[in-house]
Amino acid sequence: MDITIEKIWNYNKATNIAVINHELSFRCGYCSISRSHPFFGKNYNEDSISNIKHKLDEVIHVSGGMSYSGNLEIIFKRDSRIPRNQWWFGFDCLEGSDKRNFELKKTIEMMSKHFQAVFRRHIENKKQRDLDFVEKQCNRISDHLSKFRYNSIDFITH
Repeated sequence: MDITIEKIWNYNKATNIAVINHELSFRCGYCSISRSHPFFGKNYNEDSISNIKHKLDEVIHVSGGMSYSGNLEIIFKRDSRIPRNQWWFGFDCLEGSDKRNFELKKTIEMMSKHFQAVFRRHIENKKQRDLDFVEKQCNRISDHLSKFRYNSIDFITH
């Protein structure tokens, strides 16, 4: 995969990462939690987080919905800036209203002119998502995650 880390920052006790997927021409954002967080190891799309069976994706609101939960150490093995022993939640800017950013694509010149024209017409009404957008969405995930704590009975907000 041709992925570049665009920015790493700390916000609300979490590490956030904005990346560019050059191969598919879009950005993604990720937010970390530590082992002490009640959602550590949870799958955003499968695991319920309370006795009323809410999935994480229903509680953590981000543009286009969550699209990742897991360990980023596997993807960014050699990057020492990535905190170890963290669980990550993420989203991508390739949802229904998002537009691919062809400036991010290193191989755009390899596409046929016909395909470029067809694809661009298809996405004219969509929005390109910039770094500022990804930062705000990651911070939003951090804000949502910081509202949860654990008691012996259930997950509750504080």
